[in-house]
Amino acid sequence: MKLGLSKEYGGRALPFMDHLGVERVPDDGGRALIALNIRPEHRNGWKAAHGGILMSLMDSVMSLAVRLHTHNTPASIITIDMSVKFISPAMGERIIAEGWVIGGGRSTLFCEAAIRDTDDKLVAKCMGTLKPIRKKET
Repeated sequence: MKLGLSKEYGGRALPFMDHLGVERVPDDGGRALIALNIRPEHRNGWKAAHGGILMSLMDSVMSLAVRLHTHNTPASIITIDMSVKFISPAMGERIIAEGWVIGGGRSTLFCEAAIRDTDDKLVAKCMGTLKPIRKKET
C-alpha cells in the first residue's frame, strides 16, 4: 500500500514518499515498518541506495512510529533533530525501515529507526526528536 494512503497518516498526502515508491508494510504487532524497492534512480555513484533516500525513510518511519504511539492524535509531526549513522551500503533490491518511540512526553518524543536489507543486514540507524502538533480544539 502506498504510504500516502496509509490510515496511520490520517489520509494526509505524502507526495515525496509516493514519488519514491515507499510503501507501508503491514505488521500484526503494530510496528512502524515501511519499505522501498530500490530503482536505478535511487542509487548513488557506487550503485548503493543514496544516503538521502535512507535518511528520508528513517524520518518517515519515525513519524509513523509517533503516529502509532499517540494513536494518530497529532494533526502533524515535525522532526526537530535527527542523527544518522551509515553502517553498510544498501546494494540490494529492497530495504525495510523500522521506527519506534523510546521516550519523551506530550511535547516531544524521542525515536530511533533502522534500515535493513533483504538479507537482514543493518544498513543505517538513527535517533531523532519529533514534535507532535496537536489538533486544534474548536
